[in-house]
Amino acid sequence: MLEKGKKVTALLYGGGMAERRVVADKGPVIVICSEEEYAAALEEGRDPDGVGFPREDIVIEPELAIK
Repeated sequence: MLEKGKKVTALLYGGGMAERRVVADKGPVIVICSEEEYAAALEEGRDPDGVGFPREDIVIEPELAIK
């Protein structure tokens, strides 16, 4: 189970990577958002808006994804 707010790297369609924050762990789907959205949501006292990614496309330890 990934904790809300944890920094992860998402493997993007087309082969790119992007650092994101976990919004929710829903088993096979991890809901993530950008750092900017996460910070804005905290400041505004709301839950961040996120997008679901397949668990297999989330790298828990980003330094291992750098080639």
